[in-house]
Amino acid sequence: MMFKKLYILLIVLSVTFAACSKENAGNKVVYRVTLESQWSADTYPDAFPNEAGLSPFLAFSHADYIELFNTESLASPGLKAMAENGSINPLDQEVQQFIDAGNAADLVTSTRISSPGIATTELTVTQESSTVSLVSKITPSPDWFIATKNIQLYEDGEWVDKIESVTIFDAGTIVGSDFYAPSTPRTTPNEVSELTIGPLISENTSILATVRFERVE
Repeated sequence: MMFKKLYILLIVLSVTFAACSKENAGNKVVYRVTLESQWSADTYPDAFPNEAGLSPFLAFSHADYIELFNTESLASPGLKAMAENGSINPLDQEVQQFIDAGNAADLVTSTRISSPGIATTELTVTQESSTVSLVSKITPSPDWFIATKNIQLYEDGEWVDKIESVTIFDAGTIVGSDFYAPSTPRTTPNEVSELTIGPLISENTSILATVRFERVE
């Protein structure tokens, strides 16, 4: 009788462990993050400077109430450094604070991207941190950058297989409307905004870059 009870207990524990493992596995998935620059003399015949490219990107998975930036606020010190110099630091430290506080799951970076060109890496996403954002400086430029902002990868109980999104922004920290404008800081910084003027905004332009998030496991 004791053996039978022990056998039943082991079965129950085994089923419970399997259920928990399945639940944990479903809570954490991996996405391939790809930033592909289509910026070239063909796609932007009047706006393709020498050494055109994109800085190393920073991408992270986070809760939906977390924002790396918004268009109603000034750029943080980390976003300012990224937009002006293409520097990952201290933006990565700002993101790490989100991770340490339990408001973000993972942070990844890439190498610099010559244009046209491509960079890819993998990002861990959880149900609690199923929103993703990515930023990368446009080089050369005063303080322009591309971003995917608060993209949701878990909807209606299902993981999104693939999604693409990108927008060009102006950090509002440097005066200038062309690629080689002097790096003159604004006396009073502007709020971050979508880029609406300059050589990258015209009828003769195409898609500057594509950001893709693809589920791999």
